[in-house]
Amino acid sequence: MWCANKYCIYYRKNQCSREEISLDMEGKCKDCVPVKIDERTLDRLRRSQVMLKEAKRPKHLWRQRDEMRKIEQIREFSHKLEEEYRKMPMIHVSTDWQKIQKREQERLEQEKKEEKE
Repeated sequence: MWCANKYCIYYRKNQCSREEISLDMEGKCKDCVPVKIDERTLDRLRRSQVMLKEAKRPKHLWRQRDEMRKIEQIREFSHKLEEEYRKMPMIHVSTDWQKIQKREQERLEQEKKEEKE
């Protein structure tokens, strides 16, 4: 007996790849493990299938697909950049600038003292 659930992780080449399966009272496979698809991938698949279904001009469809692909690549690249940015050590520019200002004020005060003497 074979399981015919296409959305199972054991489904290969139009049949179940498990040697033995067990059935529940309704006759459904107990060993089925559904494929986990993240929401982002699912959304991308939905959009592409809607485009295919509603497309009236095939050339226009290919242009839209290319644009969607480029937008997706840009999103992925921006996420990678954000991750790299988060990993970078933060430089406290304001603190360094305050130190420079303080040194400059001290230098000016020192010059004024020297002028008075």
